Amino acid sequence: MTTPTQKNAIHAVQELVDKCEGYQKLLKDLVVGFRCKELPSQEKMTATNEARQFLGLTMLRLPKFMPAGTLKALKGSIRKWERVVTGKGKDEGYWNCPLCIRFMSEGEKGCGDCPVAEKTGETGCEGSPYQEWSDMDDNDFANTPKLKAIARKEVKFLKSLLP
Repeated sequence: MTTPTQKNAIHAVQELVDKCEGYQKLLKDLVVGFRCKELPSQEKMTATNEARQFLGLTMLRLPKFMPAGTLKALKGSIRKWERVVTGKGKDEGYWNCPLCIRFMSEGEKGCGDCPVAEKTGETGCEGSPYQEWSDMDDNDFANTPKLKAIARKEVKFLKSLLP
């Protein structure tokens, strides 16, 4: 006769097996998708990363992909912030941010497929170093050591998004 504790343990093991099989199928589908040049959605990539962690596949490195227009905007944003750090440029918010210009929806605070939003899971650059910058900055220039440090963090963060 099976005790309630044993039944719970059996149920937990079965759930674990089912989850593992699901993750294996997801990874197989993803590999087939890459071979067919189909790109997964952000949700599928998130699930795939969870599956890789769950299955202990730390050696598997899936290629990062970024559309050419997004890559160009990201590199433009990096250049903007490098100029802010050196004092040769200034931050005018979304008015001079190539990523914002590319992704912000007219009349709403939506960021679409912006790599910053995809990384942070937030809109309006919340969750990135820019949030700290916008909380402190009142004149658009990195004219204090603290603002320069935040601008450097923004450059580093944006570079981390490069494929």
